[in-house]
Amino acid sequence: MRSIILLGSVRDPELNAVAKNFRADDFVFIDETWLRTGRSMQLSLVDRDSNILQLDGQTVLLSEITGILCRPALGRQADGSIAESYFQENTRIAEDYRRFDRDEAEALLLGALFPAKTRWVNHPAAEMVANHKVHQLAEAQAVGLTIPRTFVSTDPVALKEFWCDNSGMVINKAVNSISTRSIRETLMTRRVSEAELDVLAESALSPTLFQELVPAELDLRVTLVGNSAFCCAIYSQEGESPLDWRLDQTVKMTSYRMDDNLLIMLQQLKERLGLAYGAVDLRITPDGTPVFLEINPRGVFSFAEYYTGDPITCAIAAFLSGEAV
Repeated sequence: MRSIILLGSVRDPELNAVAKNFRADDFVFIDETWLRTGRSMQLSLVDRDSNILQLDGQTVLLSEITGILCRPALGRQADGSIAESYFQENTRIAEDYRRFDRDEAEALLLGALFPAKTRWVNHPAAEMVANHKVHQLAEAQAVGLTIPRTFVSTDPVALKEFWCDNSGMVINKAVNSISTRSIRETLMTRRVSEAELDVLAESALSPTLFQELVPAELDLRVTLVGNSAFCCAIYSQEGESPLDWRLDQTVKMTSYRMDDNLLIMLQQLKERLGLAYGAVDLRITPDGTPVFLEINPRGVFSFAEYYTGDPITCAIAAFLSGEAV
């Protein structure tokens, strides 16, 4: 019997790294090529303790699943947008029905797994809610974390007032990172200039998120896995992209010792969002204040593991196996 389910892309190096921590007969890796390569799925609902999912001849007793790692594949579409899916379309199906076939297969798989009383990393429903940045910030405030002054509006006059109130020390980012998949451009955190305010005033405006620019001594990436936390200090101010360290990962990164109270608040936030895993971005100001920026329910961890030596991959595997982490 297989007790661990891995849902994701066969090309995902982090998911493959987690898989290497299990014996071959302990897990099933359901990748995006499953339908296209003709592998089968079969669900038998007998009673709640004996419901069986057959995956290409591999038997999964739903009541015995200990963990599900869920990182569906992301693929760029013909129009340049990015779509998320568990399966590629089966090209052996008539073209008009390929989307239907794929959606039905996903409904079978997820419908079988959702009732399982098990550990998800992360449950798709929790991720859907947790991905909303405004919600994250409100929940962060609720547990006592410091957040940047934030303003979201479709009114260019109100946005300019916020910009002026903060002496022009304002950055812009997407309200929801998931929505950026529908456009070709990659949106990064950037400072808002006065000239851009004039452009906003003359444009039909979408909801726009402004935040005060938080001065930084350094940035932190805190990877939360169950009850464990792994902290990587990123010396972003020493590089060429001090506002968004993702654009310059040549800067020094080291292990970092967090304050216990900060760790407690981050764990409380993760729990309020219904997550088992989260990659938190914080800024440490020059006076030592930690400021919460966001939590990514599917944030990458391999770079932090590489620079700090922290056993993040092993912690995820242990969590999926049902161990205390």
